[in-house]
Amino acid sequence: MTAGEEFAKQKRRASVKKHFGQDLSSLIDSKDYPSCPGTFKDCPSEIKDPKDPPRQCKTCPKYVNSEFYTPPKRELPEFIRKMYEEKG
Repeated sequence: MTAGEEFAKQKRRASVKKHFGQDLSSLIDSKDYPSCPGTFKDCPSEIKDPKDPPRQCKTCPKYVNSEFYTPPKRELPEFIRKMYEEKG
């Protein structure tokens, strides 16, 4: 694991701790997504496509820490995108 990945993992842990008000390290470290239905009360009973999970799963620490999670791509602001287009 690179330093950047380790930092991202620690940042996710802090975010989850802030959101839920407690340390959920055991939950975050679990690598059992998608066979983990039932972690929270609003979890689906079955996850059919692990790469396209239900809405509830997208904020679950197990999904975020799994191999199926891909971070959202950030869009460049319009003026920066135009600068790259002019140079290219």
